[in-house]
Amino acid sequence: MRQGRRGNHHADRISKLVRDSLDSDFAREAGERIKTLVTAKPIVSTCLGLAIGFALGTLIRRRG
Repeated sequence: MRQGRRGNHHADRISKLVRDSLDSDFAREAGERIKTLVTAKPIVSTCLGLAIGFALGTLIRRRG
């Protein structure tokens, strides 16, 4: 790295945004709801996960 060159400010902004979003109440509440769904209804959560994975797989396959 050259001396006197400024750092990557975009990476600093992005990392701060990610840290703030992980600490937000909305993210914490959403995580708690997901954990509750997985422990209360494991079959439903498994089916949802498979359906989402299948949908994402077909989208990626069409683009690729």
